[in-house]
Amino acid sequence: MISLPEKEIDLPFGFNDPLNYLETLVSWANKYKWLYDLHIVDFFTHDQWNKLDQEWTHVLEQEENWFDTVIQLTSFEPIINPSWPETLKKYIQESNRIALLRKQSNNERHTEFKKHMLFGMTGKKIHEVERMSDLIHQVAKQHGISSALDLGSGQGYLSRALAFHHDMNVLAVDMSEIQTKGAERFDRRVIRHEEKYTEESHRGRLTHITELITPQNISSVLTRWGSNDDDKDISTSDTNTTPTTPSSTTTTNNDRWLICGLHACGDLSTLIMRLFAEDNDKVSCLVNVGCCYHYLSEQPGCMFPETGFPMSDSLAKMNFTMGTTARVLACHSPWQWKHQKQASKKSFQQHFFRALLQKIMVDKGLASASQAPALAHRINKKNGFVGYVQAALKKFGLSSDSITAEEAEQYLEEYKYAEKQITILWTLRSLMARVLESIVLVDRWLYLKQSVSSPQSQQKNGNDNDISPRGVWMWPLFDPMESPRNMVFVASK
Repeated sequence: MISLPEKEIDLPFGFNDPLNYLETLVSWANKYKWLYDLHIVDFFTHDQWNKLDQEWTHVLEQEENWFDTVIQLTSFEPIINPSWPETLKKYIQESNRIALLRKQSNNERHTEFKKHMLFGMTGKKIHEVERMSDLIHQVAKQHGISSALDLGSGQGYLSRALAFHHDMNVLAVDMSEIQTKGAERFDRRVIRHEEKYTEESHRGRLTHITELITPQNISSVLTRWGSNDDDKDISTSDTNTTPTTPSSTTTTNNDRWLICGLHACGDLSTLIMRLFAEDNDKVSCLVNVGCCYHYLSEQPGCMFPETGFPMSDSLAKMNFTMGTTARVLACHSPWQWKHQKQASKKSFQQHFFRALLQKIMVDKGLASASQAPALAHRINKKNGFVGYVQAALKKFGLSSDSITAEEAEQYLEEYKYAEKQITILWTLRSLMARVLESIVLVDRWLYLKQSVSSPQSQQKNGNDNDISPRGVWMWPLFDPMESPRNMVFVASK
């Protein structure tokens, strides 16, 4: 059973106040904004190597096993050479020290699914859904809730686990009809196997709909789909209710919902939080794990009426802006590099090839140094740098003879030393990834904490006889090596 941790938020050593902690994160991020805002494609054309402290670059280049030494700096417990410059040691240590703790508890226990529940799931997805569904079920049980709203349900892995494994009534909502239809196909496959076990198997009711839920329409949507009547008309073309038997464990309070989302992208996670905060009539609990911070809006009206970042009044008052480049970095998981050496080397080589191509194109007048042309997808490097160049020229709509094979080979020979430099620069930059993600996460925690503590929330949901926990918890639910976006939010009001 997965239960709530003792602390609502577990701050790094030396911090006791979340607001003070956020201020420290922002201060550190502002200090190194010049570093995390770098685009590696501009390595040569913007002379990025010389922007680093030359004491840093000298000692790192001179390390005997430089690659292993450098990439392990991004692990949770970096090994630092005592002879390095104090400024370099402080940057590495402080970037690691102030980031939120990401390792999950070793005492965690969870149920395991039967084989038929695993259709379509990868090992990573099984790891996530088993733990997430256990937690949701436990939170719902504590609050006397039997109904869950799974927003951004996708192929329905979490929804099925809640309905068929934990006997909850689930409204699975996704904006994509393709996802909804795919989820329904998986549902039917699971149900066939469920019926083989026992005719008395109790299951919750699972309803899939294709719809956009907003703070303005959530109450009406939940009223429309929240009934337990088996006679409900479900003939609407964009909806489907999986024909399951209502669970015998359904609680008596059918008006309260738990809203959840597993790796809800960008603004979808913030929408889930706003729905929880703003709807005091039906939504009383939240369980959410977010991802894809690069899709967050930092301007009003981008996807939803409110911005995705920042959410809290506290961060808004600091006038801190992140930008797309930093939000992309916040999604990185450099702590995995040490255990994926070959994949890491290939990735660094990709950065080197792209930066060298940009230099050639600028030198030949094919591109501007101020605005590098974008490559929408990675290029297969089977034919080395020459093949990479030819494939890139084709994607850019340029003639194949714009850069000859001989020119490409000459540049590669002249600048091959820079692949080491790019690896070092990119790794040092990536140390800011956990700091930036910590800002996003603490901002969300403060927003939820504010909403739970508001007089309106306490007045609407107050009940002297209710001893279920109230508050906002954030902690690592998944193994960060298995699932890097592993911080879960649980909120109740």
